[in-house]
Amino acid sequence: MLVPIIISTCVAAGLVCWLLFELAALALLFMVGFTAAGWAYQSGAGSIGAAFAGMGAVAVGIAAFKRITRVPAPAQTAGSLSHVLAQRPGEYQ
Repeated sequence: MLVPIIISTCVAAGLVCWLLFELAALALLFMVGFTAAGWAYQSGAGSIGAAFAGMGAVAVGIAAFKRITRVPAPAQTAGSLSHVLAQRPGEYQ
């Protein structure tokens, strides 16, 4: 009876850590956009220009974050692994 409780507690702790990481990443992107919009507004871009500057900064941040955290798709990994396993030992050169 104690083992399922321990396992479920570990799974719950892992889910909470994952959720906090995702929310922190989104909050960071929001603050980057907010800072860029404030800077653009203070430098005379106006409200519309500041909004575009903030959205542009968020878009660049999202693209960079996706590039950094990219994980290969399972199908690509499985395909390349099967290709490597299909080779004979003398064909590695």
